[in-house]
Amino acid sequence: MTRKTADPILLAALASGLSLQQSALKAHISISTARRRVADDSFKAELTRLQDEAIASARAVLLDNSTIAAATVASLLSQKFPPSVRLAAARTILEYGPTVQTAKQIEDRLAQVERLLNPPETPPSITSIRHEAGKEQ
Repeated sequence: MTRKTADPILLAALASGLSLQQSALKAHISISTARRRVADDSFKAELTRLQDEAIASARAVLLDNSTIAAATVASLLSQKFPPSVRLAAARTILEYGPTVQTAKQIEDRLAQVERLLNPPETPPSITSIRHEAGKEQ
């Protein structure tokens, strides 16, 4: 199989989580060829892009359904369910509620650190423009 036809298959297999050996078999190439391809910077970059895309897609599904999941767990607290079900729902809420809040706090703090490390470029002041113009004369 040529690189042109094997690379997309190898990339898709690796991005889906298969091992290097399984991916090589799927692409009909040797394990040594697969290792060489994975060592190539442009191949590696494309694999990372595909993996990031897959993670983003999965994350979107999780986020889209998290409200429904939380409402479902909350509905299990109703008196119409047996105590064991209500207890399990309460434990779930108590376990994951603070985790979600902590993750949001970490995300906010990280965004703040990134803003501090990468401040937006400010336009030059009129004083600095005049100062630079004076140097050229």
